[in-house]
Amino acid sequence: MREMTVVSPVAEFRDVEQGRLLHAGRTGLAGKRVLLLPAEKSSSPPFVEVLVERVASGTAAARAFMRNPDWAFFHPQRAHIIDTEIEALARECDVMLAGVVY
Repeated sequence: MREMTVVSPVAEFRDVEQGRLLHAGRTGLAGKRVLLLPAEKSSSPPFVEVLVERVASGTAAARAFMRNPDWAFFHPQRAHIIDTEIEALARECDVMLAGVVY
């Protein structure tokens, strides 16, 4: 019988500076190139930059980086070329997290 552990990715709200919370161990990224794509929300890129730093410092990923495309994945006028652009991004990474927001 295989066992599965489910871990909530949500941290408890903190309104004052405290020590770093310890979440589930980050495994599976060793040696991987991890790409994070922010959502369209204007405040998303600074949040994603912090996530990139956390992935870079808290995992054994070979590289953690962000791209902030000047196009929207969901824009109807761009729909016909999304596959091509996603393929180009995929060649740069092993793991891609798209639409990251807070």
